[in-house]
Order: sequence, then C-alpha cells, then structure tokens
Amino acid sequence: FKYFFVLSHQAMETKFFRQEHKNTCGMAILRTILRDNFKIKEKEKSLVTLAEELYKRRYKQIYGCDPTNEYHRIYHYGTARVSHFINIGHYFELNAFSARDGKVDDLKKVIDMGYWPILHRPFEEDGDGHYILSYNYNHSMYIFNPANGRAYGRKKESYPLFDRKWKFPNISEKWFLFLFPKDVEIPFKDKGRVFKLK
Repeated sequence: FKYFFVLSHQAMETKFFRQEHKNTCGMAILRTILRDNFKIKEKEKSLVTLAEELYKRRYKQIYGCDPTNEYHRIYHYGTARVSHFINIGHYFELNAFSARDGKVDDLKKVIDMGYWPILHRPFEEDGDGHYILSYNYNHSMYIFNPANGRAYGRKKESYPLFDRKWKFPNISEKWFLFLFPKDVEIPFKDKGRVFKLK
C-alpha cells in the first residue's frame, strides 16, 4: 500500500517536460525527475548552464586545466557523459546509482521506491542515443519520451517490446540511472555503482 500511495500521489502532481532543443533530452528528463520526485523546480536552460559549469569545474579539479574535449557543450553534444547527471544530483544533495546491465525488475524496484529511472536507448527515428524515463508499470512499462515530433509523450510498452528497444545492439547495453536522497538505502548491492556525495 505504501508504494501505491507514493505512485498515486506523484501521478496527481506530475508534470512532464518536453526537450527545448535538439540535444537536450537528458536535461528535459532530469528537469522532470527533479520536479516530480524531489520538488526541485528548474528551467531547462538553468540545468544546461549548471551541467556545463559543474563539468568544467570537476574537469579542472581532476586534470588541472580547462576541458580539452567538448562534452561540456550540452547544446552541441547533448548529455554525452553520465557525469552530468551525477554532478547535478550532487549539487542538489542527491546520490546517484548507475548500471549498464539493467533488467526490467531493476526498474520496478526503483519505481517502487518512488523514484524514476533514466534510461538510455536508441532513438526510434535515427538510432542515435536518447534519454527517456520510466515512471510506472503494471502489465506494461510506462515511459515518457521528451523528444519533439511523433516520439513525444507518455506511452506504454509491453515488456518484450520495452526490453528490445532498451538494448543497444552493438554493445549489448541496457543502461539506467536514478537519483535518490543521501540517507536512503537502495536494493542494489552487487550491481552497478553508487555515486555518493562526499
């Protein structure tokens, strides 16, 4: 009953954000999750600026210089690094968990905890990497796609279809990430990696 209440409560107050630029699917998903899971309201543009600044700051801490790559340019390269999600999570005092070999049951556990997993899968229109989220399940998986055009919106997919679309064919990867408060224990002991606040 506890989990049902959490999901019902979230569904009543949910707002899903469409991406505002071609390469900001990751930021749109992050904006939706921050608002609906953690009541943190941010504009997409603010999150893009924050992601770029945090990436440059962290890069300089590690390498002692400004970035020599272009991955901090979100509008140009999208959310090409998992570190963008982790950095923003830490900025808002949230931990992150990431795994490359996800299973549908893993996503169900995350949703039952009251958090929405971010998924990376091939985009239906061009096969390029694209971020979506999963926000509920019953006999199907319920997803939200922030893309403009026909792909946009909330949809449900059967488990076999969802699982097939999640997998990148060349690398056999089914990646997901979710954010969670630093005082919460998560049920993934032998899988993936937890990125805790320091």
